[in-house]
Amino acid sequence: MVYSPIVTPKAVEGWASRSFDLGTHTYDLNDLYSPDTELYKSVVLDLVSPKYIPNKRHVFDKSKYGNHGTITGAVWRQLPSGLWALSFDGDDLINIDDALTPIASDTVGTINMWVKAGDATPAATEMFICFGDTDATTIIRLYLASADAKLYADAYDGGVKQWERRVNVAPFTDDEFALITLVHNGTGPNLYFNGLNVAQTVVDSTDSTVWFSALGGIDNGRIGCANYGTNGNFIFFTGIVGKVLYSNYGMLTRDVLSYYNRTRGMYVTS
Repeated sequence: MVYSPIVTPKAVEGWASRSFDLGTHTYDLNDLYSPDTELYKSVVLDLVSPKYIPNKRHVFDKSKYGNHGTITGAVWRQLPSGLWALSFDGDDLINIDDALTPIASDTVGTINMWVKAGDATPAATEMFICFGDTDATTIIRLYLASADAKLYADAYDGGVKQWERRVNVAPFTDDEFALITLVHNGTGPNLYFNGLNVAQTVVDSTDSTVWFSALGGIDNGRIGCANYGTNGNFIFFTGIVGKVLYSNYGMLTRDVLSYYNRTRGMYVTS
């Protein structure tokens, strides 16, 4: 087993700590496993559930870039696995603007998020993650739609929809963790749920090749809400967010399933 070289091993009963300028983060050793694969070489943002004593203001990025998220409102909750995850009550967010520079030129990429929706059939649409332009509807986003309780992903450029994907069956269950994944391989986007490439509909394919490199002006990164088109922070999420990982690599189907199997033990539903 190979552990991340950015962490000085201080193993005590299965955990290790790393000090940042903003504080100290304690990891479960199992979460430091970094196989020599294209996925782990390409990680740009890796927000990990801490093992002990979470920092109340920041969620730390384990990647070499140190794109730490800034917490507004969300509070830490300890899971049955012993790890901690952030609970959102409908007006909270994590600011991940620091990740925008290293991903701005990406033509491919993958977003993985462990989430627990408080309501699988919400009265209002809930945003898991969104990258947007303060002044325009230029966005890439992943969300749970209130209209049909399905998982959606879409991209707009200056108010013009470029692509949209929707899973065919409402996938979420109240208060159960799930891994949601959006993969863009340079040709088009694909949605996964709990490691599986589930049946989905191509709602729009104006230009399915669009990813970050084609969307100039994106200056906001948010987990738990959106921020674009002069709206400020809006479309909030209610529930829990665990590990969030973005890589500038279009994960293959086998990669997504492997990632799900490797991380699901951390997110046993209470």
